[in-house]
Amino acid sequence: MANYNSFEKLVAKSLEKAPWIRDLVRFVYKRSVYLLYKKWNFDFELESGFIVKTPYNLIQTDAPEKEDLFFGYYDKSPWNKSMSKAIFHSHDGNNSKIKIKLFDFKKNKAIVLAETETWNYQQGAMVQWIDDDHIVYNDIVRESWLGSIKLNVNNGKESRFDLPIQCVSNSGKVAISLNYSRLMWLRPDYGYQQNFDNFQRDQQYDTDGLWAIDLESGKSALIVSLERLTKISPQESMSNANHKVNHVIYSPFDTHIVFLHRWISKTGKYSRLYVADRNGENLKILLDERMISHYSWRNDTDLIAWARYEGIDGYYLINITSGLIKALNREINLYGDGHPTFNMDYNNIFVSDSYPDKSRIRYLFTSDLDGQLQNIGRFFSPWAFENEERCDLHPRWAPNGNLLSIDSVHSGKRMTYFILNENGYKVLSENK
Repeated sequence: MANYNSFEKLVAKSLEKAPWIRDLVRFVYKRSVYLLYKKWNFDFELESGFIVKTPYNLIQTDAPEKEDLFFGYYDKSPWNKSMSKAIFHSHDGNNSKIKIKLFDFKKNKAIVLAETETWNYQQGAMVQWIDDDHIVYNDIVRESWLGSIKLNVNNGKESRFDLPIQCVSNSGKVAISLNYSRLMWLRPDYGYQQNFDNFQRDQQYDTDGLWAIDLESGKSALIVSLERLTKISPQESMSNANHKVNHVIYSPFDTHIVFLHRWISKTGKYSRLYVADRNGENLKILLDERMISHYSWRNDTDLIAWARYEGIDGYYLINITSGLIKALNREINLYGDGHPTFNMDYNNIFVSDSYPDKSRIRYLFTSDLDGQLQNIGRFFSPWAFENEERCDLHPRWAPNGNLLSIDSVHSGKRMTYFILNENGYKVLSENK
């Protein structure tokens, strides 16, 4: 595993206060070391016992030659709860719009349900299941107005909301929204390129933040404002900085939300991890040492996060009630930052991935809380897929806890895959 060593990581950390220099050094260094560590003719490799299938394999149909098919982020599932259907983003590279494509595994067919102009490669159009028969995704719902559409996948009946979706509650009754124009300004990987009448990139902080949407009535309310966040334990780095919120997730029983508050100043970016009641009350800072990257819920009281705590970057388990923070086994941290997600049926086990190592290889693995690792596979990431067009594996559990979904570009094109155990149509045959 040609990972970056502790000295290399220390240099990167020391350059946090000079982001432009850091990015230049990173660009030159990564391409230089790749010449030394490149693995010729390598695309992907799975550990013994695992196999990979595309959605087209499962419906016994050939994939369109020029199609990019992907799901998006790691904290959602492409499958509906019964796993009879799955939803993905489809793009042919010649159109500004992206298609929402449904795979029906009982009927062995794939159909296009809709198209939307509001999407990005990291999260697509935020398409997600509300229940077994309904999805919701972001779109322009009327002229220059960013909102979202709830669609019945069986009959095409739709409802429109005046706000876009960030995450849907597990009950499917409510959702959280945020300002994608601000994201486009401060983190274009996650924003939308269009101009909207209902959002501005530099919107006043007292009118911007997180909104809650009732998915039955369509009513909404601002529940956490950016202004409120800037006044909680203010730091000198917050002055004259640009603030945003991102990556909101409901807890498994919808009692809480967790989200990232990030501000960007002349000395780089700073992050805080917050938890709040589902209505935005009882805000509490969980992590506040500048670097928090990815996180997910283990249960309604515990989170896993790749973050900095007491000066050390790594995977941590956080209890939102007591505030107790526990470092996980250091062996896991050899992979570096990743996208961790717990298996909700066996919630001592999580899956995660890595960013490309010196050989441009991403790793996929599962682990328990004691650091018992199970490597699943390695996937090449070509240089053509970098920055805003990168393709993280973003591993996601199936609702039954046995299958994994990933996106990958190891073949030279963007494709989504299912990973299963060849002996039982499941991943966790031994871990369970």
